[in-house]
Amino acid sequence: MAQRVLAVSGLNLDRAWPEFEPTIGSLLRQRSLDLLGEVVQTGLERDCSVVLLLGDTMDRGTVRQDTLDVLASAVEALDRTVIVVPGPRDWYDDNSPYALRSWPRDVHVCTTAQWEVVAGLAVSAWVDRSGAPSPYGSPGAPFAARPAATQAVAGAHLLTTDSTQLDPSQWATRLRPLQNGPGQVHGDLCLIDLDTDGSEDGAPAVLPAKTPGSATHHLDVTDIGTTQELQAALGDAVRRAQPLDTIRIVGQLQVGVLLPDYSGDPLARNDVVVEWSDLEFAFPDYAPDDRSVRAELARALARAPREPRQKHQALALGLRALAVEEGA
Repeated sequence: MAQRVLAVSGLNLDRAWPEFEPTIGSLLRQRSLDLLGEVVQTGLERDCSVVLLLGDTMDRGTVRQDTLDVLASAVEALDRTVIVVPGPRDWYDDNSPYALRSWPRDVHVCTTAQWEVVAGLAVSAWVDRSGAPSPYGSPGAPFAARPAATQAVAGAHLLTTDSTQLDPSQWATRLRPLQNGPGQVHGDLCLIDLDTDGSEDGAPAVLPAKTPGSATHHLDVTDIGTTQELQAALGDAVRRAQPLDTIRIVGQLQVGVLLPDYSGDPLARNDVVVEWSDLEFAFPDYAPDDRSVRAELARALARAPREPRQKHQALALGLRALAVEEGA
């Protein structure tokens, strides 16, 4: 009998997201719950016989009991086979949240790094924080799935239909995490129709998540000449952004222009991410015989063992102080 599989990866329930502001982390955790609801709804609407949760369904270090209750209720509402394959953030051992509570009868948690066949599908889990060994060879079923084998691509998950010799080059589909941080690529829901022998009946169907995610907007500051102009442009971009959006600052910051962290003018919102890592910095080019205070300051900072951003902003602060003193 043919079966339809809904495969998703990286719900990241209750992940702490310490790299972002607390407001961002709270919004991301709520979105994870919303995505869980979307997975349930899609599984029911698309009449899926199997739902495959491929790694990082939760963060085992921060997941709360009430969130586990929500997850248990959600998979029970599906009323069909649910296969949970632990990955880098929810790896399985005897102290795993998966092991410390009971789950509905239709839920199977994969507990081994070796190939295990469940409902005609071969799966392999992470069983410690360093990752699952790469399970080469025949998995014992024509369709196989596992989380990524290295932490460098944690959250990116792979599907294949090769049943003879599994090799990374033969993986057919790569699933990215449904829930990623702002500015990162979000994954999709994946529908796979399997024939009675377990092989794919056509290419997997990709369903973009309906739950609102985050967008990335670019702001080129190359032609901005003053701190006030930068504040106005950035303020306008922040006002137009949706929660969890990323504003990526690009181009070259001109001499004397202060960033918000240095100008004392913080952003008006903390639910939007502003990313500065692609920004370049302009520096003045004074003549060798120029012995003005500004030239000497620029030369001293050029020799300082600091990052370009720190040098640029220290110079901007120095130039602003000189301008104030000269205007007094």
